[in-house]
Amino acid sequence: MPVPASASPAPTPTTIRRALTTWEWRLLALLLALFFLRSFPWRLDEYDQAKQAFTSLEMVKAGQWWFQHTPGCRSVATKPPLIGWISAALYGLTGSWEWAWRLPSLLGAGALIVLLWREGERLLPGFGGTLAAGAFGFNLLTPRLALLVRTDMPLCLWITLLGLIVTHHVRDGGRRWTPRARWAVFALLLAAMMTKGPIAYAFLLPGMIVWSFVVGRRGGRWQDAWGGWWHWTLPMLPFCVWLERGMVTMPDFYQTVVVREFLGRFTAGEAAVHHTGPVWSYFLGLLGRWAPWSVLLLAVRFRARRVWWSLCRDNETLWLICWAAGGLVLMSLIPSKRIDRIYPVLPPLCLVLTVLISRARRAPGLPQGTLPSPWPLDWAKLALVLAVCIPFVDVVKGIGEVYMQREDAPARFGAQVRERTAGKQVELVIGQKEVAGDEAMIVYLRRIRFFQPGEADKLAREGKLDAVVINTHSLDYARGLLGAFDPSNPRLISDDKTSPCLLLAQPTILPASAVPVASPTRAPATHQKARPPSTKIP
Repeated sequence: MPVPASASPAPTPTTIRRALTTWEWRLLALLLALFFLRSFPWRLDEYDQAKQAFTSLEMVKAGQWWFQHTPGCRSVATKPPLIGWISAALYGLTGSWEWAWRLPSLLGAGALIVLLWREGERLLPGFGGTLAAGAFGFNLLTPRLALLVRTDMPLCLWITLLGLIVTHHVRDGGRRWTPRARWAVFALLLAAMMTKGPIAYAFLLPGMIVWSFVVGRRGGRWQDAWGGWWHWTLPMLPFCVWLERGMVTMPDFYQTVVVREFLGRFTAGEAAVHHTGPVWSYFLGLLGRWAPWSVLLLAVRFRARRVWWSLCRDNETLWLICWAAGGLVLMSLIPSKRIDRIYPVLPPLCLVLTVLISRARRAPGLPQGTLPSPWPLDWAKLALVLAVCIPFVDVVKGIGEVYMQREDAPARFGAQVRERTAGKQVELVIGQKEVAGDEAMIVYLRRIRFFQPGEADKLAREGKLDAVVINTHSLDYARGLLGAFDPSNPRLISDDKTSPCLLLAQPTILPASAVPVASPTRAPATHQKARPPSTKIP
């Protein structure tokens, strides 16, 4: 079906609601498999997942529904609580923390794929849905974030829904905003604010301002893309109330959340709080992480130059370009750099790529009746094949590294401790030295705070503590605590190189057939280091 060069095809039931073909179902199955394999085995000791997981854990176990802490209650949490609320609700429904923590990201990824498929099918009937959804799913960014315990995917969903509401508005010639659309913007923007603060404005407002300016100059009258102010500004009020309550009730909230987490993003040089990078970091990052789609976008752009410039004459396509470019440029100007922070520009880029392929098939100036050029679709199909292969190579490499370096040892250790001490009182004990894996370990054990050796020793001697988990860096500070447990008790020892832990339990906890294992060298003399292979976590 040829696509007119002057405008995008109008949405019809046949272009939006058609059934998926067999090979599209197979692609979808491959994509879901890629999501699960890329995060396998499930761990929390990377990418600050333990911090996000702890928020919902603290809500359920300690009733901290508005203001949470980092694992162990060492500091105040830096993000608003919406995703923690969702995870807590999912835990009530599923009874599994593993699924409750990961379902928000997975469901967000699924919703984005459906939205992009529908929009892509409208822009290029027959293949556009596969192209837009494939460009979003088959890359090195989406599979990694689809099951991580983080807020990136839900935030991307809120921002994309807001951008699509604006897209529908500008597509209809700037028609009057309905109350339903305004309330939808209010709700989605409030969700974005309570997920990660006011960052949503950075991805939408620059493009909206540029689009309104360009269309106003071209048409002789100002056309705004936001349709009023209250639905864009009122969501700030609940967030500001949350911010104010935090600063009043939490001693270190202002310093941690406002100064370090928010204002620290704008510091550079020696005063930089977060990782910084040059202005072009995000451009190069997207070029590599979004390959081969980034290469396809540039290749079609330079082969069909007249088509590219003709895109800007259409208000809807101009908005898609402003949406993607505005967020990318503004985020590039902020000194703090990390590739996952630019993730919300990916959906509009997928739609820009789809409409570019659609228009390149019917270059401007060709006579009526001319058959569409085959090369744009051929290039897109080749890119799809490469895009399916590249992430699976990354999956094989990532899983291989995990098992070769035994990076999953803390997760397996925590699971075995929970299994063997079900229904018992178990605490994580650390001394004066806290190591990197302790934040994840306390979440693996489903505990709320760290215990000092003296506290744990007192509880153990009072019969209120059944077992303790001690990181080996704290053994010198826990000599008195070790005496509260029978040295002949079995112990589990983690093989993690950065934060090994051992479990000491009273005789009633572990089965008598378990093999006793002595603690590491720094333990008292009665516990000489001996680690038979059978005690290692497989």
